Amino acid sequence: MARRTADAPKFRRKQKVVAVRDLAGVPEGTEGVVYYEAGLRWFRYHVAFANGLELANVDGNDLVTAAEWKQQTLDARRAQLKAERDARQAEAIASVRRPVGH
Repeated sequence: MARRTADAPKFRRKQKVVAVRDLAGVPEGTEGVVYYEAGLRWFRYHVAFANGLELANVDGNDLVTAAEWKQQTLDARRAQLKAERDARQAEAIASVRRPVGH
């Protein structure tokens, strides 16, 4: 299925971004700065990452803004904490219940 180019995010020069998946030599979650943008229908970016690598032709779908990454990280952590709390609560309730007939 062809990717819709209108769905690709658009970043500006000097904007702080984060890699949302592993790229060549750049692990997921690595911050970087866009220093060049190219393309009319398919937007590609040249990004200088914090680990010292500079990648050219990075697809816009492989990047999010630093603020979006922070929000996604917070949401994931909240979901993890809620799941842990629910599991502890279910375990506590199960330990309090007594078998019927005793």
